[in-house]
Amino acid sequence: MRTPANPNLLNPARTARIASTLQADIAKGAIPGAVTLIARKGELAYLDAFGHSNRDLGTPMAVDSIFRIASMTKPMVSVAIMMLLEEGRIRLVNPISTYLPEMKNVRVGVEVTDSLGKSHLTLEAPRREPSVQ
Repeated sequence: MRTPANPNLLNPARTARIASTLQADIAKGAIPGAVTLIARKGELAYLDAFGHSNRDLGTPMAVDSIFRIASMTKPMVSVAIMMLLEEGRIRLVNPISTYLPEMKNVRVGVEVTDSLGKSHLTLEAPRREPSVQ
């Protein structure tokens, strides 16, 4: 599914450069495929899928393909939190339950050694509620 760039939000020549750059990387074998989404002013301005989600099977990339990004979620979430901090919408010292109420009564695992020297895990209330920081 291709969503053309909204000329009121983006320069079509620039989005064409994005597409040609990704197509060139796919042709060189640098990447099997990609999904590009650009939002501007709260609106979807551009959405396109390129290449393959599975090159070996020839499965085309879809705009809703799932990517395994492993630990890359940490820097992405950190940047998002810092953006919210700059906007004054979040405070790092606040308990996480301020923003995620379901975390209010979170329990943590504590390793305990019994009288026979065997370790096991018990769940306890944290000493202090985790903060955003």
